[in-house]
Amino acid sequence: MDCASVIDAKRAKRKKKFFCRYAKKGRRNRTLEHGCVGFLVTCNNRERECVAEVLNILREFADQSCPASSTEESQLTVCKDGDEIETSLKQELDQLKGNDSLFESLSTGVRNCVFVECRGVSPLQLCAGIFEHMETDRKSLSRYIQRFLPVVGTCKAYIKDLEKLVETVCAEKGPFGEAATFQVNVKIRNNNQLGREEVITTVIEALTKSSSWKPDLAHPQFVVSVDVLQKVCCLSVAKDFFRYKKYNLVELGNSLRPVEPVQQ
Repeated sequence: MDCASVIDAKRAKRKKKFFCRYAKKGRRNRTLEHGCVGFLVTCNNRERECVAEVLNILREFADQSCPASSTEESQLTVCKDGDEIETSLKQELDQLKGNDSLFESLSTGVRNCVFVECRGVSPLQLCAGIFEHMETDRKSLSRYIQRFLPVVGTCKAYIKDLEKLVETVCAEKGPFGEAATFQVNVKIRNNNQLGREEVITTVIEALTKSSSWKPDLAHPQFVVSVDVLQKVCCLSVAKDFFRYKKYNLVELGNSLRPVEPVQQ
């Protein structure tokens, strides 16, 4: 077996152990609170596998956005004995550990709902890159992930806090910097204090006051989702929501599969 094959085999083995070890840590996760950005992910009873899958996808696309400065080719050319191989593997493992600090799964307290916090990376940019890749490659990336929403901010589950969060996010511009149309979706889980209509009205009023966005129920360019999970509100912004199958990775992956001709 040549040097490259040895590196590939050991790399795959260490990556597998790394992700499995991270998934097992889910039982001791931090709790979702206000002031977080990241991804709200839903699944169907396979939360542990879903967490590992989400982290794997996010790290892969974060690596593509910020590739390592050293090239693999230069590492392979100097690999002549076990010491160089171990050095190369150690460098890659250190990179994996560095990416580990970018993402962390947080407990939501709601069944089948997973939150992955992002640090130093934009969930909107990552999400756009993932969906564009799926359309281009026409392959599914997910087996356990269902809804995959980029959360631009969280707050306490009170109307005043939600209004302030919308105004703060609008002040940071981002997607709200240009004129656009939007629709508001609301999902309330394990909370009896907030009403759906009250939340929709608050978000529409805050958005139209703080940005040049206008509501449009027929053909919105963006869908603004408010997901209430117990005592926390998650604010998500989803572009081309219906084009990407309501940001459901399983349904999007199924829709991209080539249709096999019917045999007669």
